[in-house]
Amino acid sequence: MNEWKSLWNRRTVDASVLKDGSPEEILLELKRANGFDITSSRTPPQRTNLIGWFGFYEQFLQTKYELGANAKQRNLPIKSVFEVGCGSGANLYL
Repeated sequence: MNEWKSLWNRRTVDASVLKDGSPEEILLELKRANGFDITSSRTPPQRTNLIGWFGFYEQFLQTKYELGANAKQRNLPIKSVFEVGCGSGANLYL
């Protein structure tokens, strides 16, 4: 089995972080469980990696802004947004 598949098959979520973690820690844990680690695979994930948190959060804010700007341009209010995909639900969490 190749190294990527071996790493992918070992992914899990730390339920204690989801239950008791800060919003930043929860988002990072959900992203990590999806395979979007923000640290080298040779080092343990850092739960308080604020650089990673801000990067993910900025991406969310940009998407939110673009949805709103598009609705204003078209003069059509957005009544709902669907997050369709697979994974741990990190984007839905935001």
